[in-house]
Amino acid sequence: MNRPPRQEVLGVSLRDEYSFDDYFSGVNEPAVFNLKQWVLAEGNWFLYLNGQKSSGKSHLLQAACRELEITQRSFIYLPLSELSDLSPDVLEGLEKINFVCIDDIEKIAGDEIWEEALFHLYNRLLDNGGRLLVAANAPPSEIDFSIADLRSRLNAAVRYTLQSASDEEKKQILKLRANSRGFLLGDEVLHYIIGRANRETKALIDVLDQLDKSSLESKRKITVPFVRSVMGW
Repeated sequence: MNRPPRQEVLGVSLRDEYSFDDYFSGVNEPAVFNLKQWVLAEGNWFLYLNGQKSSGKSHLLQAACRELEITQRSFIYLPLSELSDLSPDVLEGLEKINFVCIDDIEKIAGDEIWEEALFHLYNRLLDNGGRLLVAANAPPSEIDFSIADLRSRLNAAVRYTLQSASDEEKKQILKLRANSRGFLLGDEVLHYIIGRANRETKALIDVLDQLDKSSLESKRKITVPFVRSVMGW
């Protein structure tokens, strides 16, 4: 398998449930389509995803990496929010990797050493024919980067603003995840969960994980009374 050794050293692993099949595209279908093209080394070499929390940025970056892993192509996934203790030296030599995915780039805004390292990585990837995928919580123009040239490079990307899912779409996401795990969630159960849980998508998935585990352990179906007893609602 062509996962680069540095990915293992970083101790960052991909979440199994983060795949294209488990992502409910909805209004974000154009971004998903072009991201799949990016994975196939087609379309623009540089994509930029931005969106608020729970819009699915990390899901899509890891889904892209999952596809690259399956097809045994070299890639690296760098979630900067999880790598705050590392120095910008971690970006050195990444131009030798065909597909570079960097999450949470807003985390380095204002740190000129990190910004300069990212700026030079961009140029090296461009020169070497690599492909770059980044994600942030806002467009480049709304992030306080110190280096204007870096902002200019980021603005040159093909950019997609991801929209957070509506409550109805979140129900579809839960249904999709449940189906992939081999069980069904009825409309009454979905309505009950959405009405009481934290509505952030990640929090809803965590609820689903807990219900799935408890259902398997107790060998009970997931009904409204079962959800009430497990979650204490």
